[in-house]
Amino acid sequence: MGEGLGTVATPPISRKPFIQFRRSGHVTPKKAKQYSILYLYSAIAAFFVRCAWIHFIYLKIRYSMVYKCSVFGCKGNYASGQKVSIFKFPKDPKLSKIWETRVMRENFKPTTSSRVCEMHFRKEDVLRETEYFDEKSGTLLRSPLQYPKLKEGAIPMLVSDKCPPSLQPTMMASRESPSKKRRRLEDKLVRKAQVASIETANYYLKRVTFTNLAELKQCVISQGTDVYWTTIFKGDKDKTISLMIDEIHLRPTYDYVGGKLYGMSYNSSNAATSAFVFMVQSLLSSYKDVAHILPVSTLTAEMFHSFLNKVIVGLETIGFKVIVVVTDNNAINKKAVSLFANPPKLKIRYTNPVYSERDFFFIFDTVHILKCVRNNWLCQKNYGTCMFYPSFDNFSLFKTASFQVLKKLHEIESEKLLKYGYGLTQKALAPTSFEKTVKHQQLGYKYIIAEGLDLLGAENNISSS
Repeated sequence: MGEGLGTVATPPISRKPFIQFRRSGHVTPKKAKQYSILYLYSAIAAFFVRCAWIHFIYLKIRYSMVYKCSVFGCKGNYASGQKVSIFKFPKDPKLSKIWETRVMRENFKPTTSSRVCEMHFRKEDVLRETEYFDEKSGTLLRSPLQYPKLKEGAIPMLVSDKCPPSLQPTMMASRESPSKKRRRLEDKLVRKAQVASIETANYYLKRVTFTNLAELKQCVISQGTDVYWTTIFKGDKDKTISLMIDEIHLRPTYDYVGGKLYGMSYNSSNAATSAFVFMVQSLLSSYKDVAHILPVSTLTAEMFHSFLNKVIVGLETIGFKVIVVVTDNNAINKKAVSLFANPPKLKIRYTNPVYSERDFFFIFDTVHILKCVRNNWLCQKNYGTCMFYPSFDNFSLFKTASFQVLKKLHEIESEKLLKYGYGLTQKALAPTSFEKTVKHQQLGYKYIIAEGLDLLGAENNISSS
């Protein structure tokens, strides 16, 4: 190398040791390449380890940092405030603008660290558990969330009292659509109506429910009655009663009135074909009333006995004394009453199901017996439709009552203006099966008809006996 002005002389580099090292065979080109690759891998690994360590430190700093509420005057997650859950600003620009107005800070622009705590949201807007419906078991499963989250479209509604009036929002913005808002208000009104209905029903039941006669008296006094009604509290004479059961045949039909379905029978889902009416009448006064009406389609003696027992127990419990039970003389009624004895036996006197020291009597309805006699008379197949009966003066003698006599009397007086048998009509003389069992036609029971038979019998060759 030449020497000159401005230059520095450098000694020549000797390559002899390296050449000698290579020539000596200690480092071959292949090994040098392997060492270079190993060094490169080591450098890359060190780089990634350093990056991972830096990322770990970043995450540790980030998650150890406690975010604080950005709302003016709020101390959420501050040292002097309480620990609360916080929520990020929404990504929706319109919704984020609404959140900014709720922060109540002038010229506020949210950053990635801006948060709003749970104290500014309604309870129903903060979700603390998740729900899942299991279709196999049909149950609703619920699981708590590790971190609470907000409902979609939730808006901070509860502002701080320390906020200046100039920064407080003048109106509450809503994210609900008109249909959702209408549905929410309707649901709210329905729930309010349900609560009011339940409270009203409970209040009404409390005023009208009673378990004995004394409580019934208090209910009547507290409830009050209309000026057109007079409340009469029954005495001991009115409480001594007879219980009469009568059957009314019904036409099977259903009726829907006032939100209720009428016409169903008590013991099945079929329409009722008859109704048993339980009537009470005082034996010592003029008091009488209907205690219960039981609609049925088919009724067995065991079922009728069970319900009759309930009625007697109910009347005895509220203060009445059932002295006698009156029913028709059909087979079901007789068997039902016979079950009051053990073993079952038809008799006149039975033990009271409530007070064993007092008995009640069982008799047949005399009106029903007379109706059966009349119907049997109408259904006679012999000539003249005759009914034979013993003489009341001498039981060894029998008399005859002929239905044909009434028909002849009706024929004689059919064209006359004044009649003895004015109650005799063609419909009454030839009733249908329904009229025989339901309608009580008065045939031959009027004294005026008997007088007409006596006067016209001799003239027209008809006999009244």
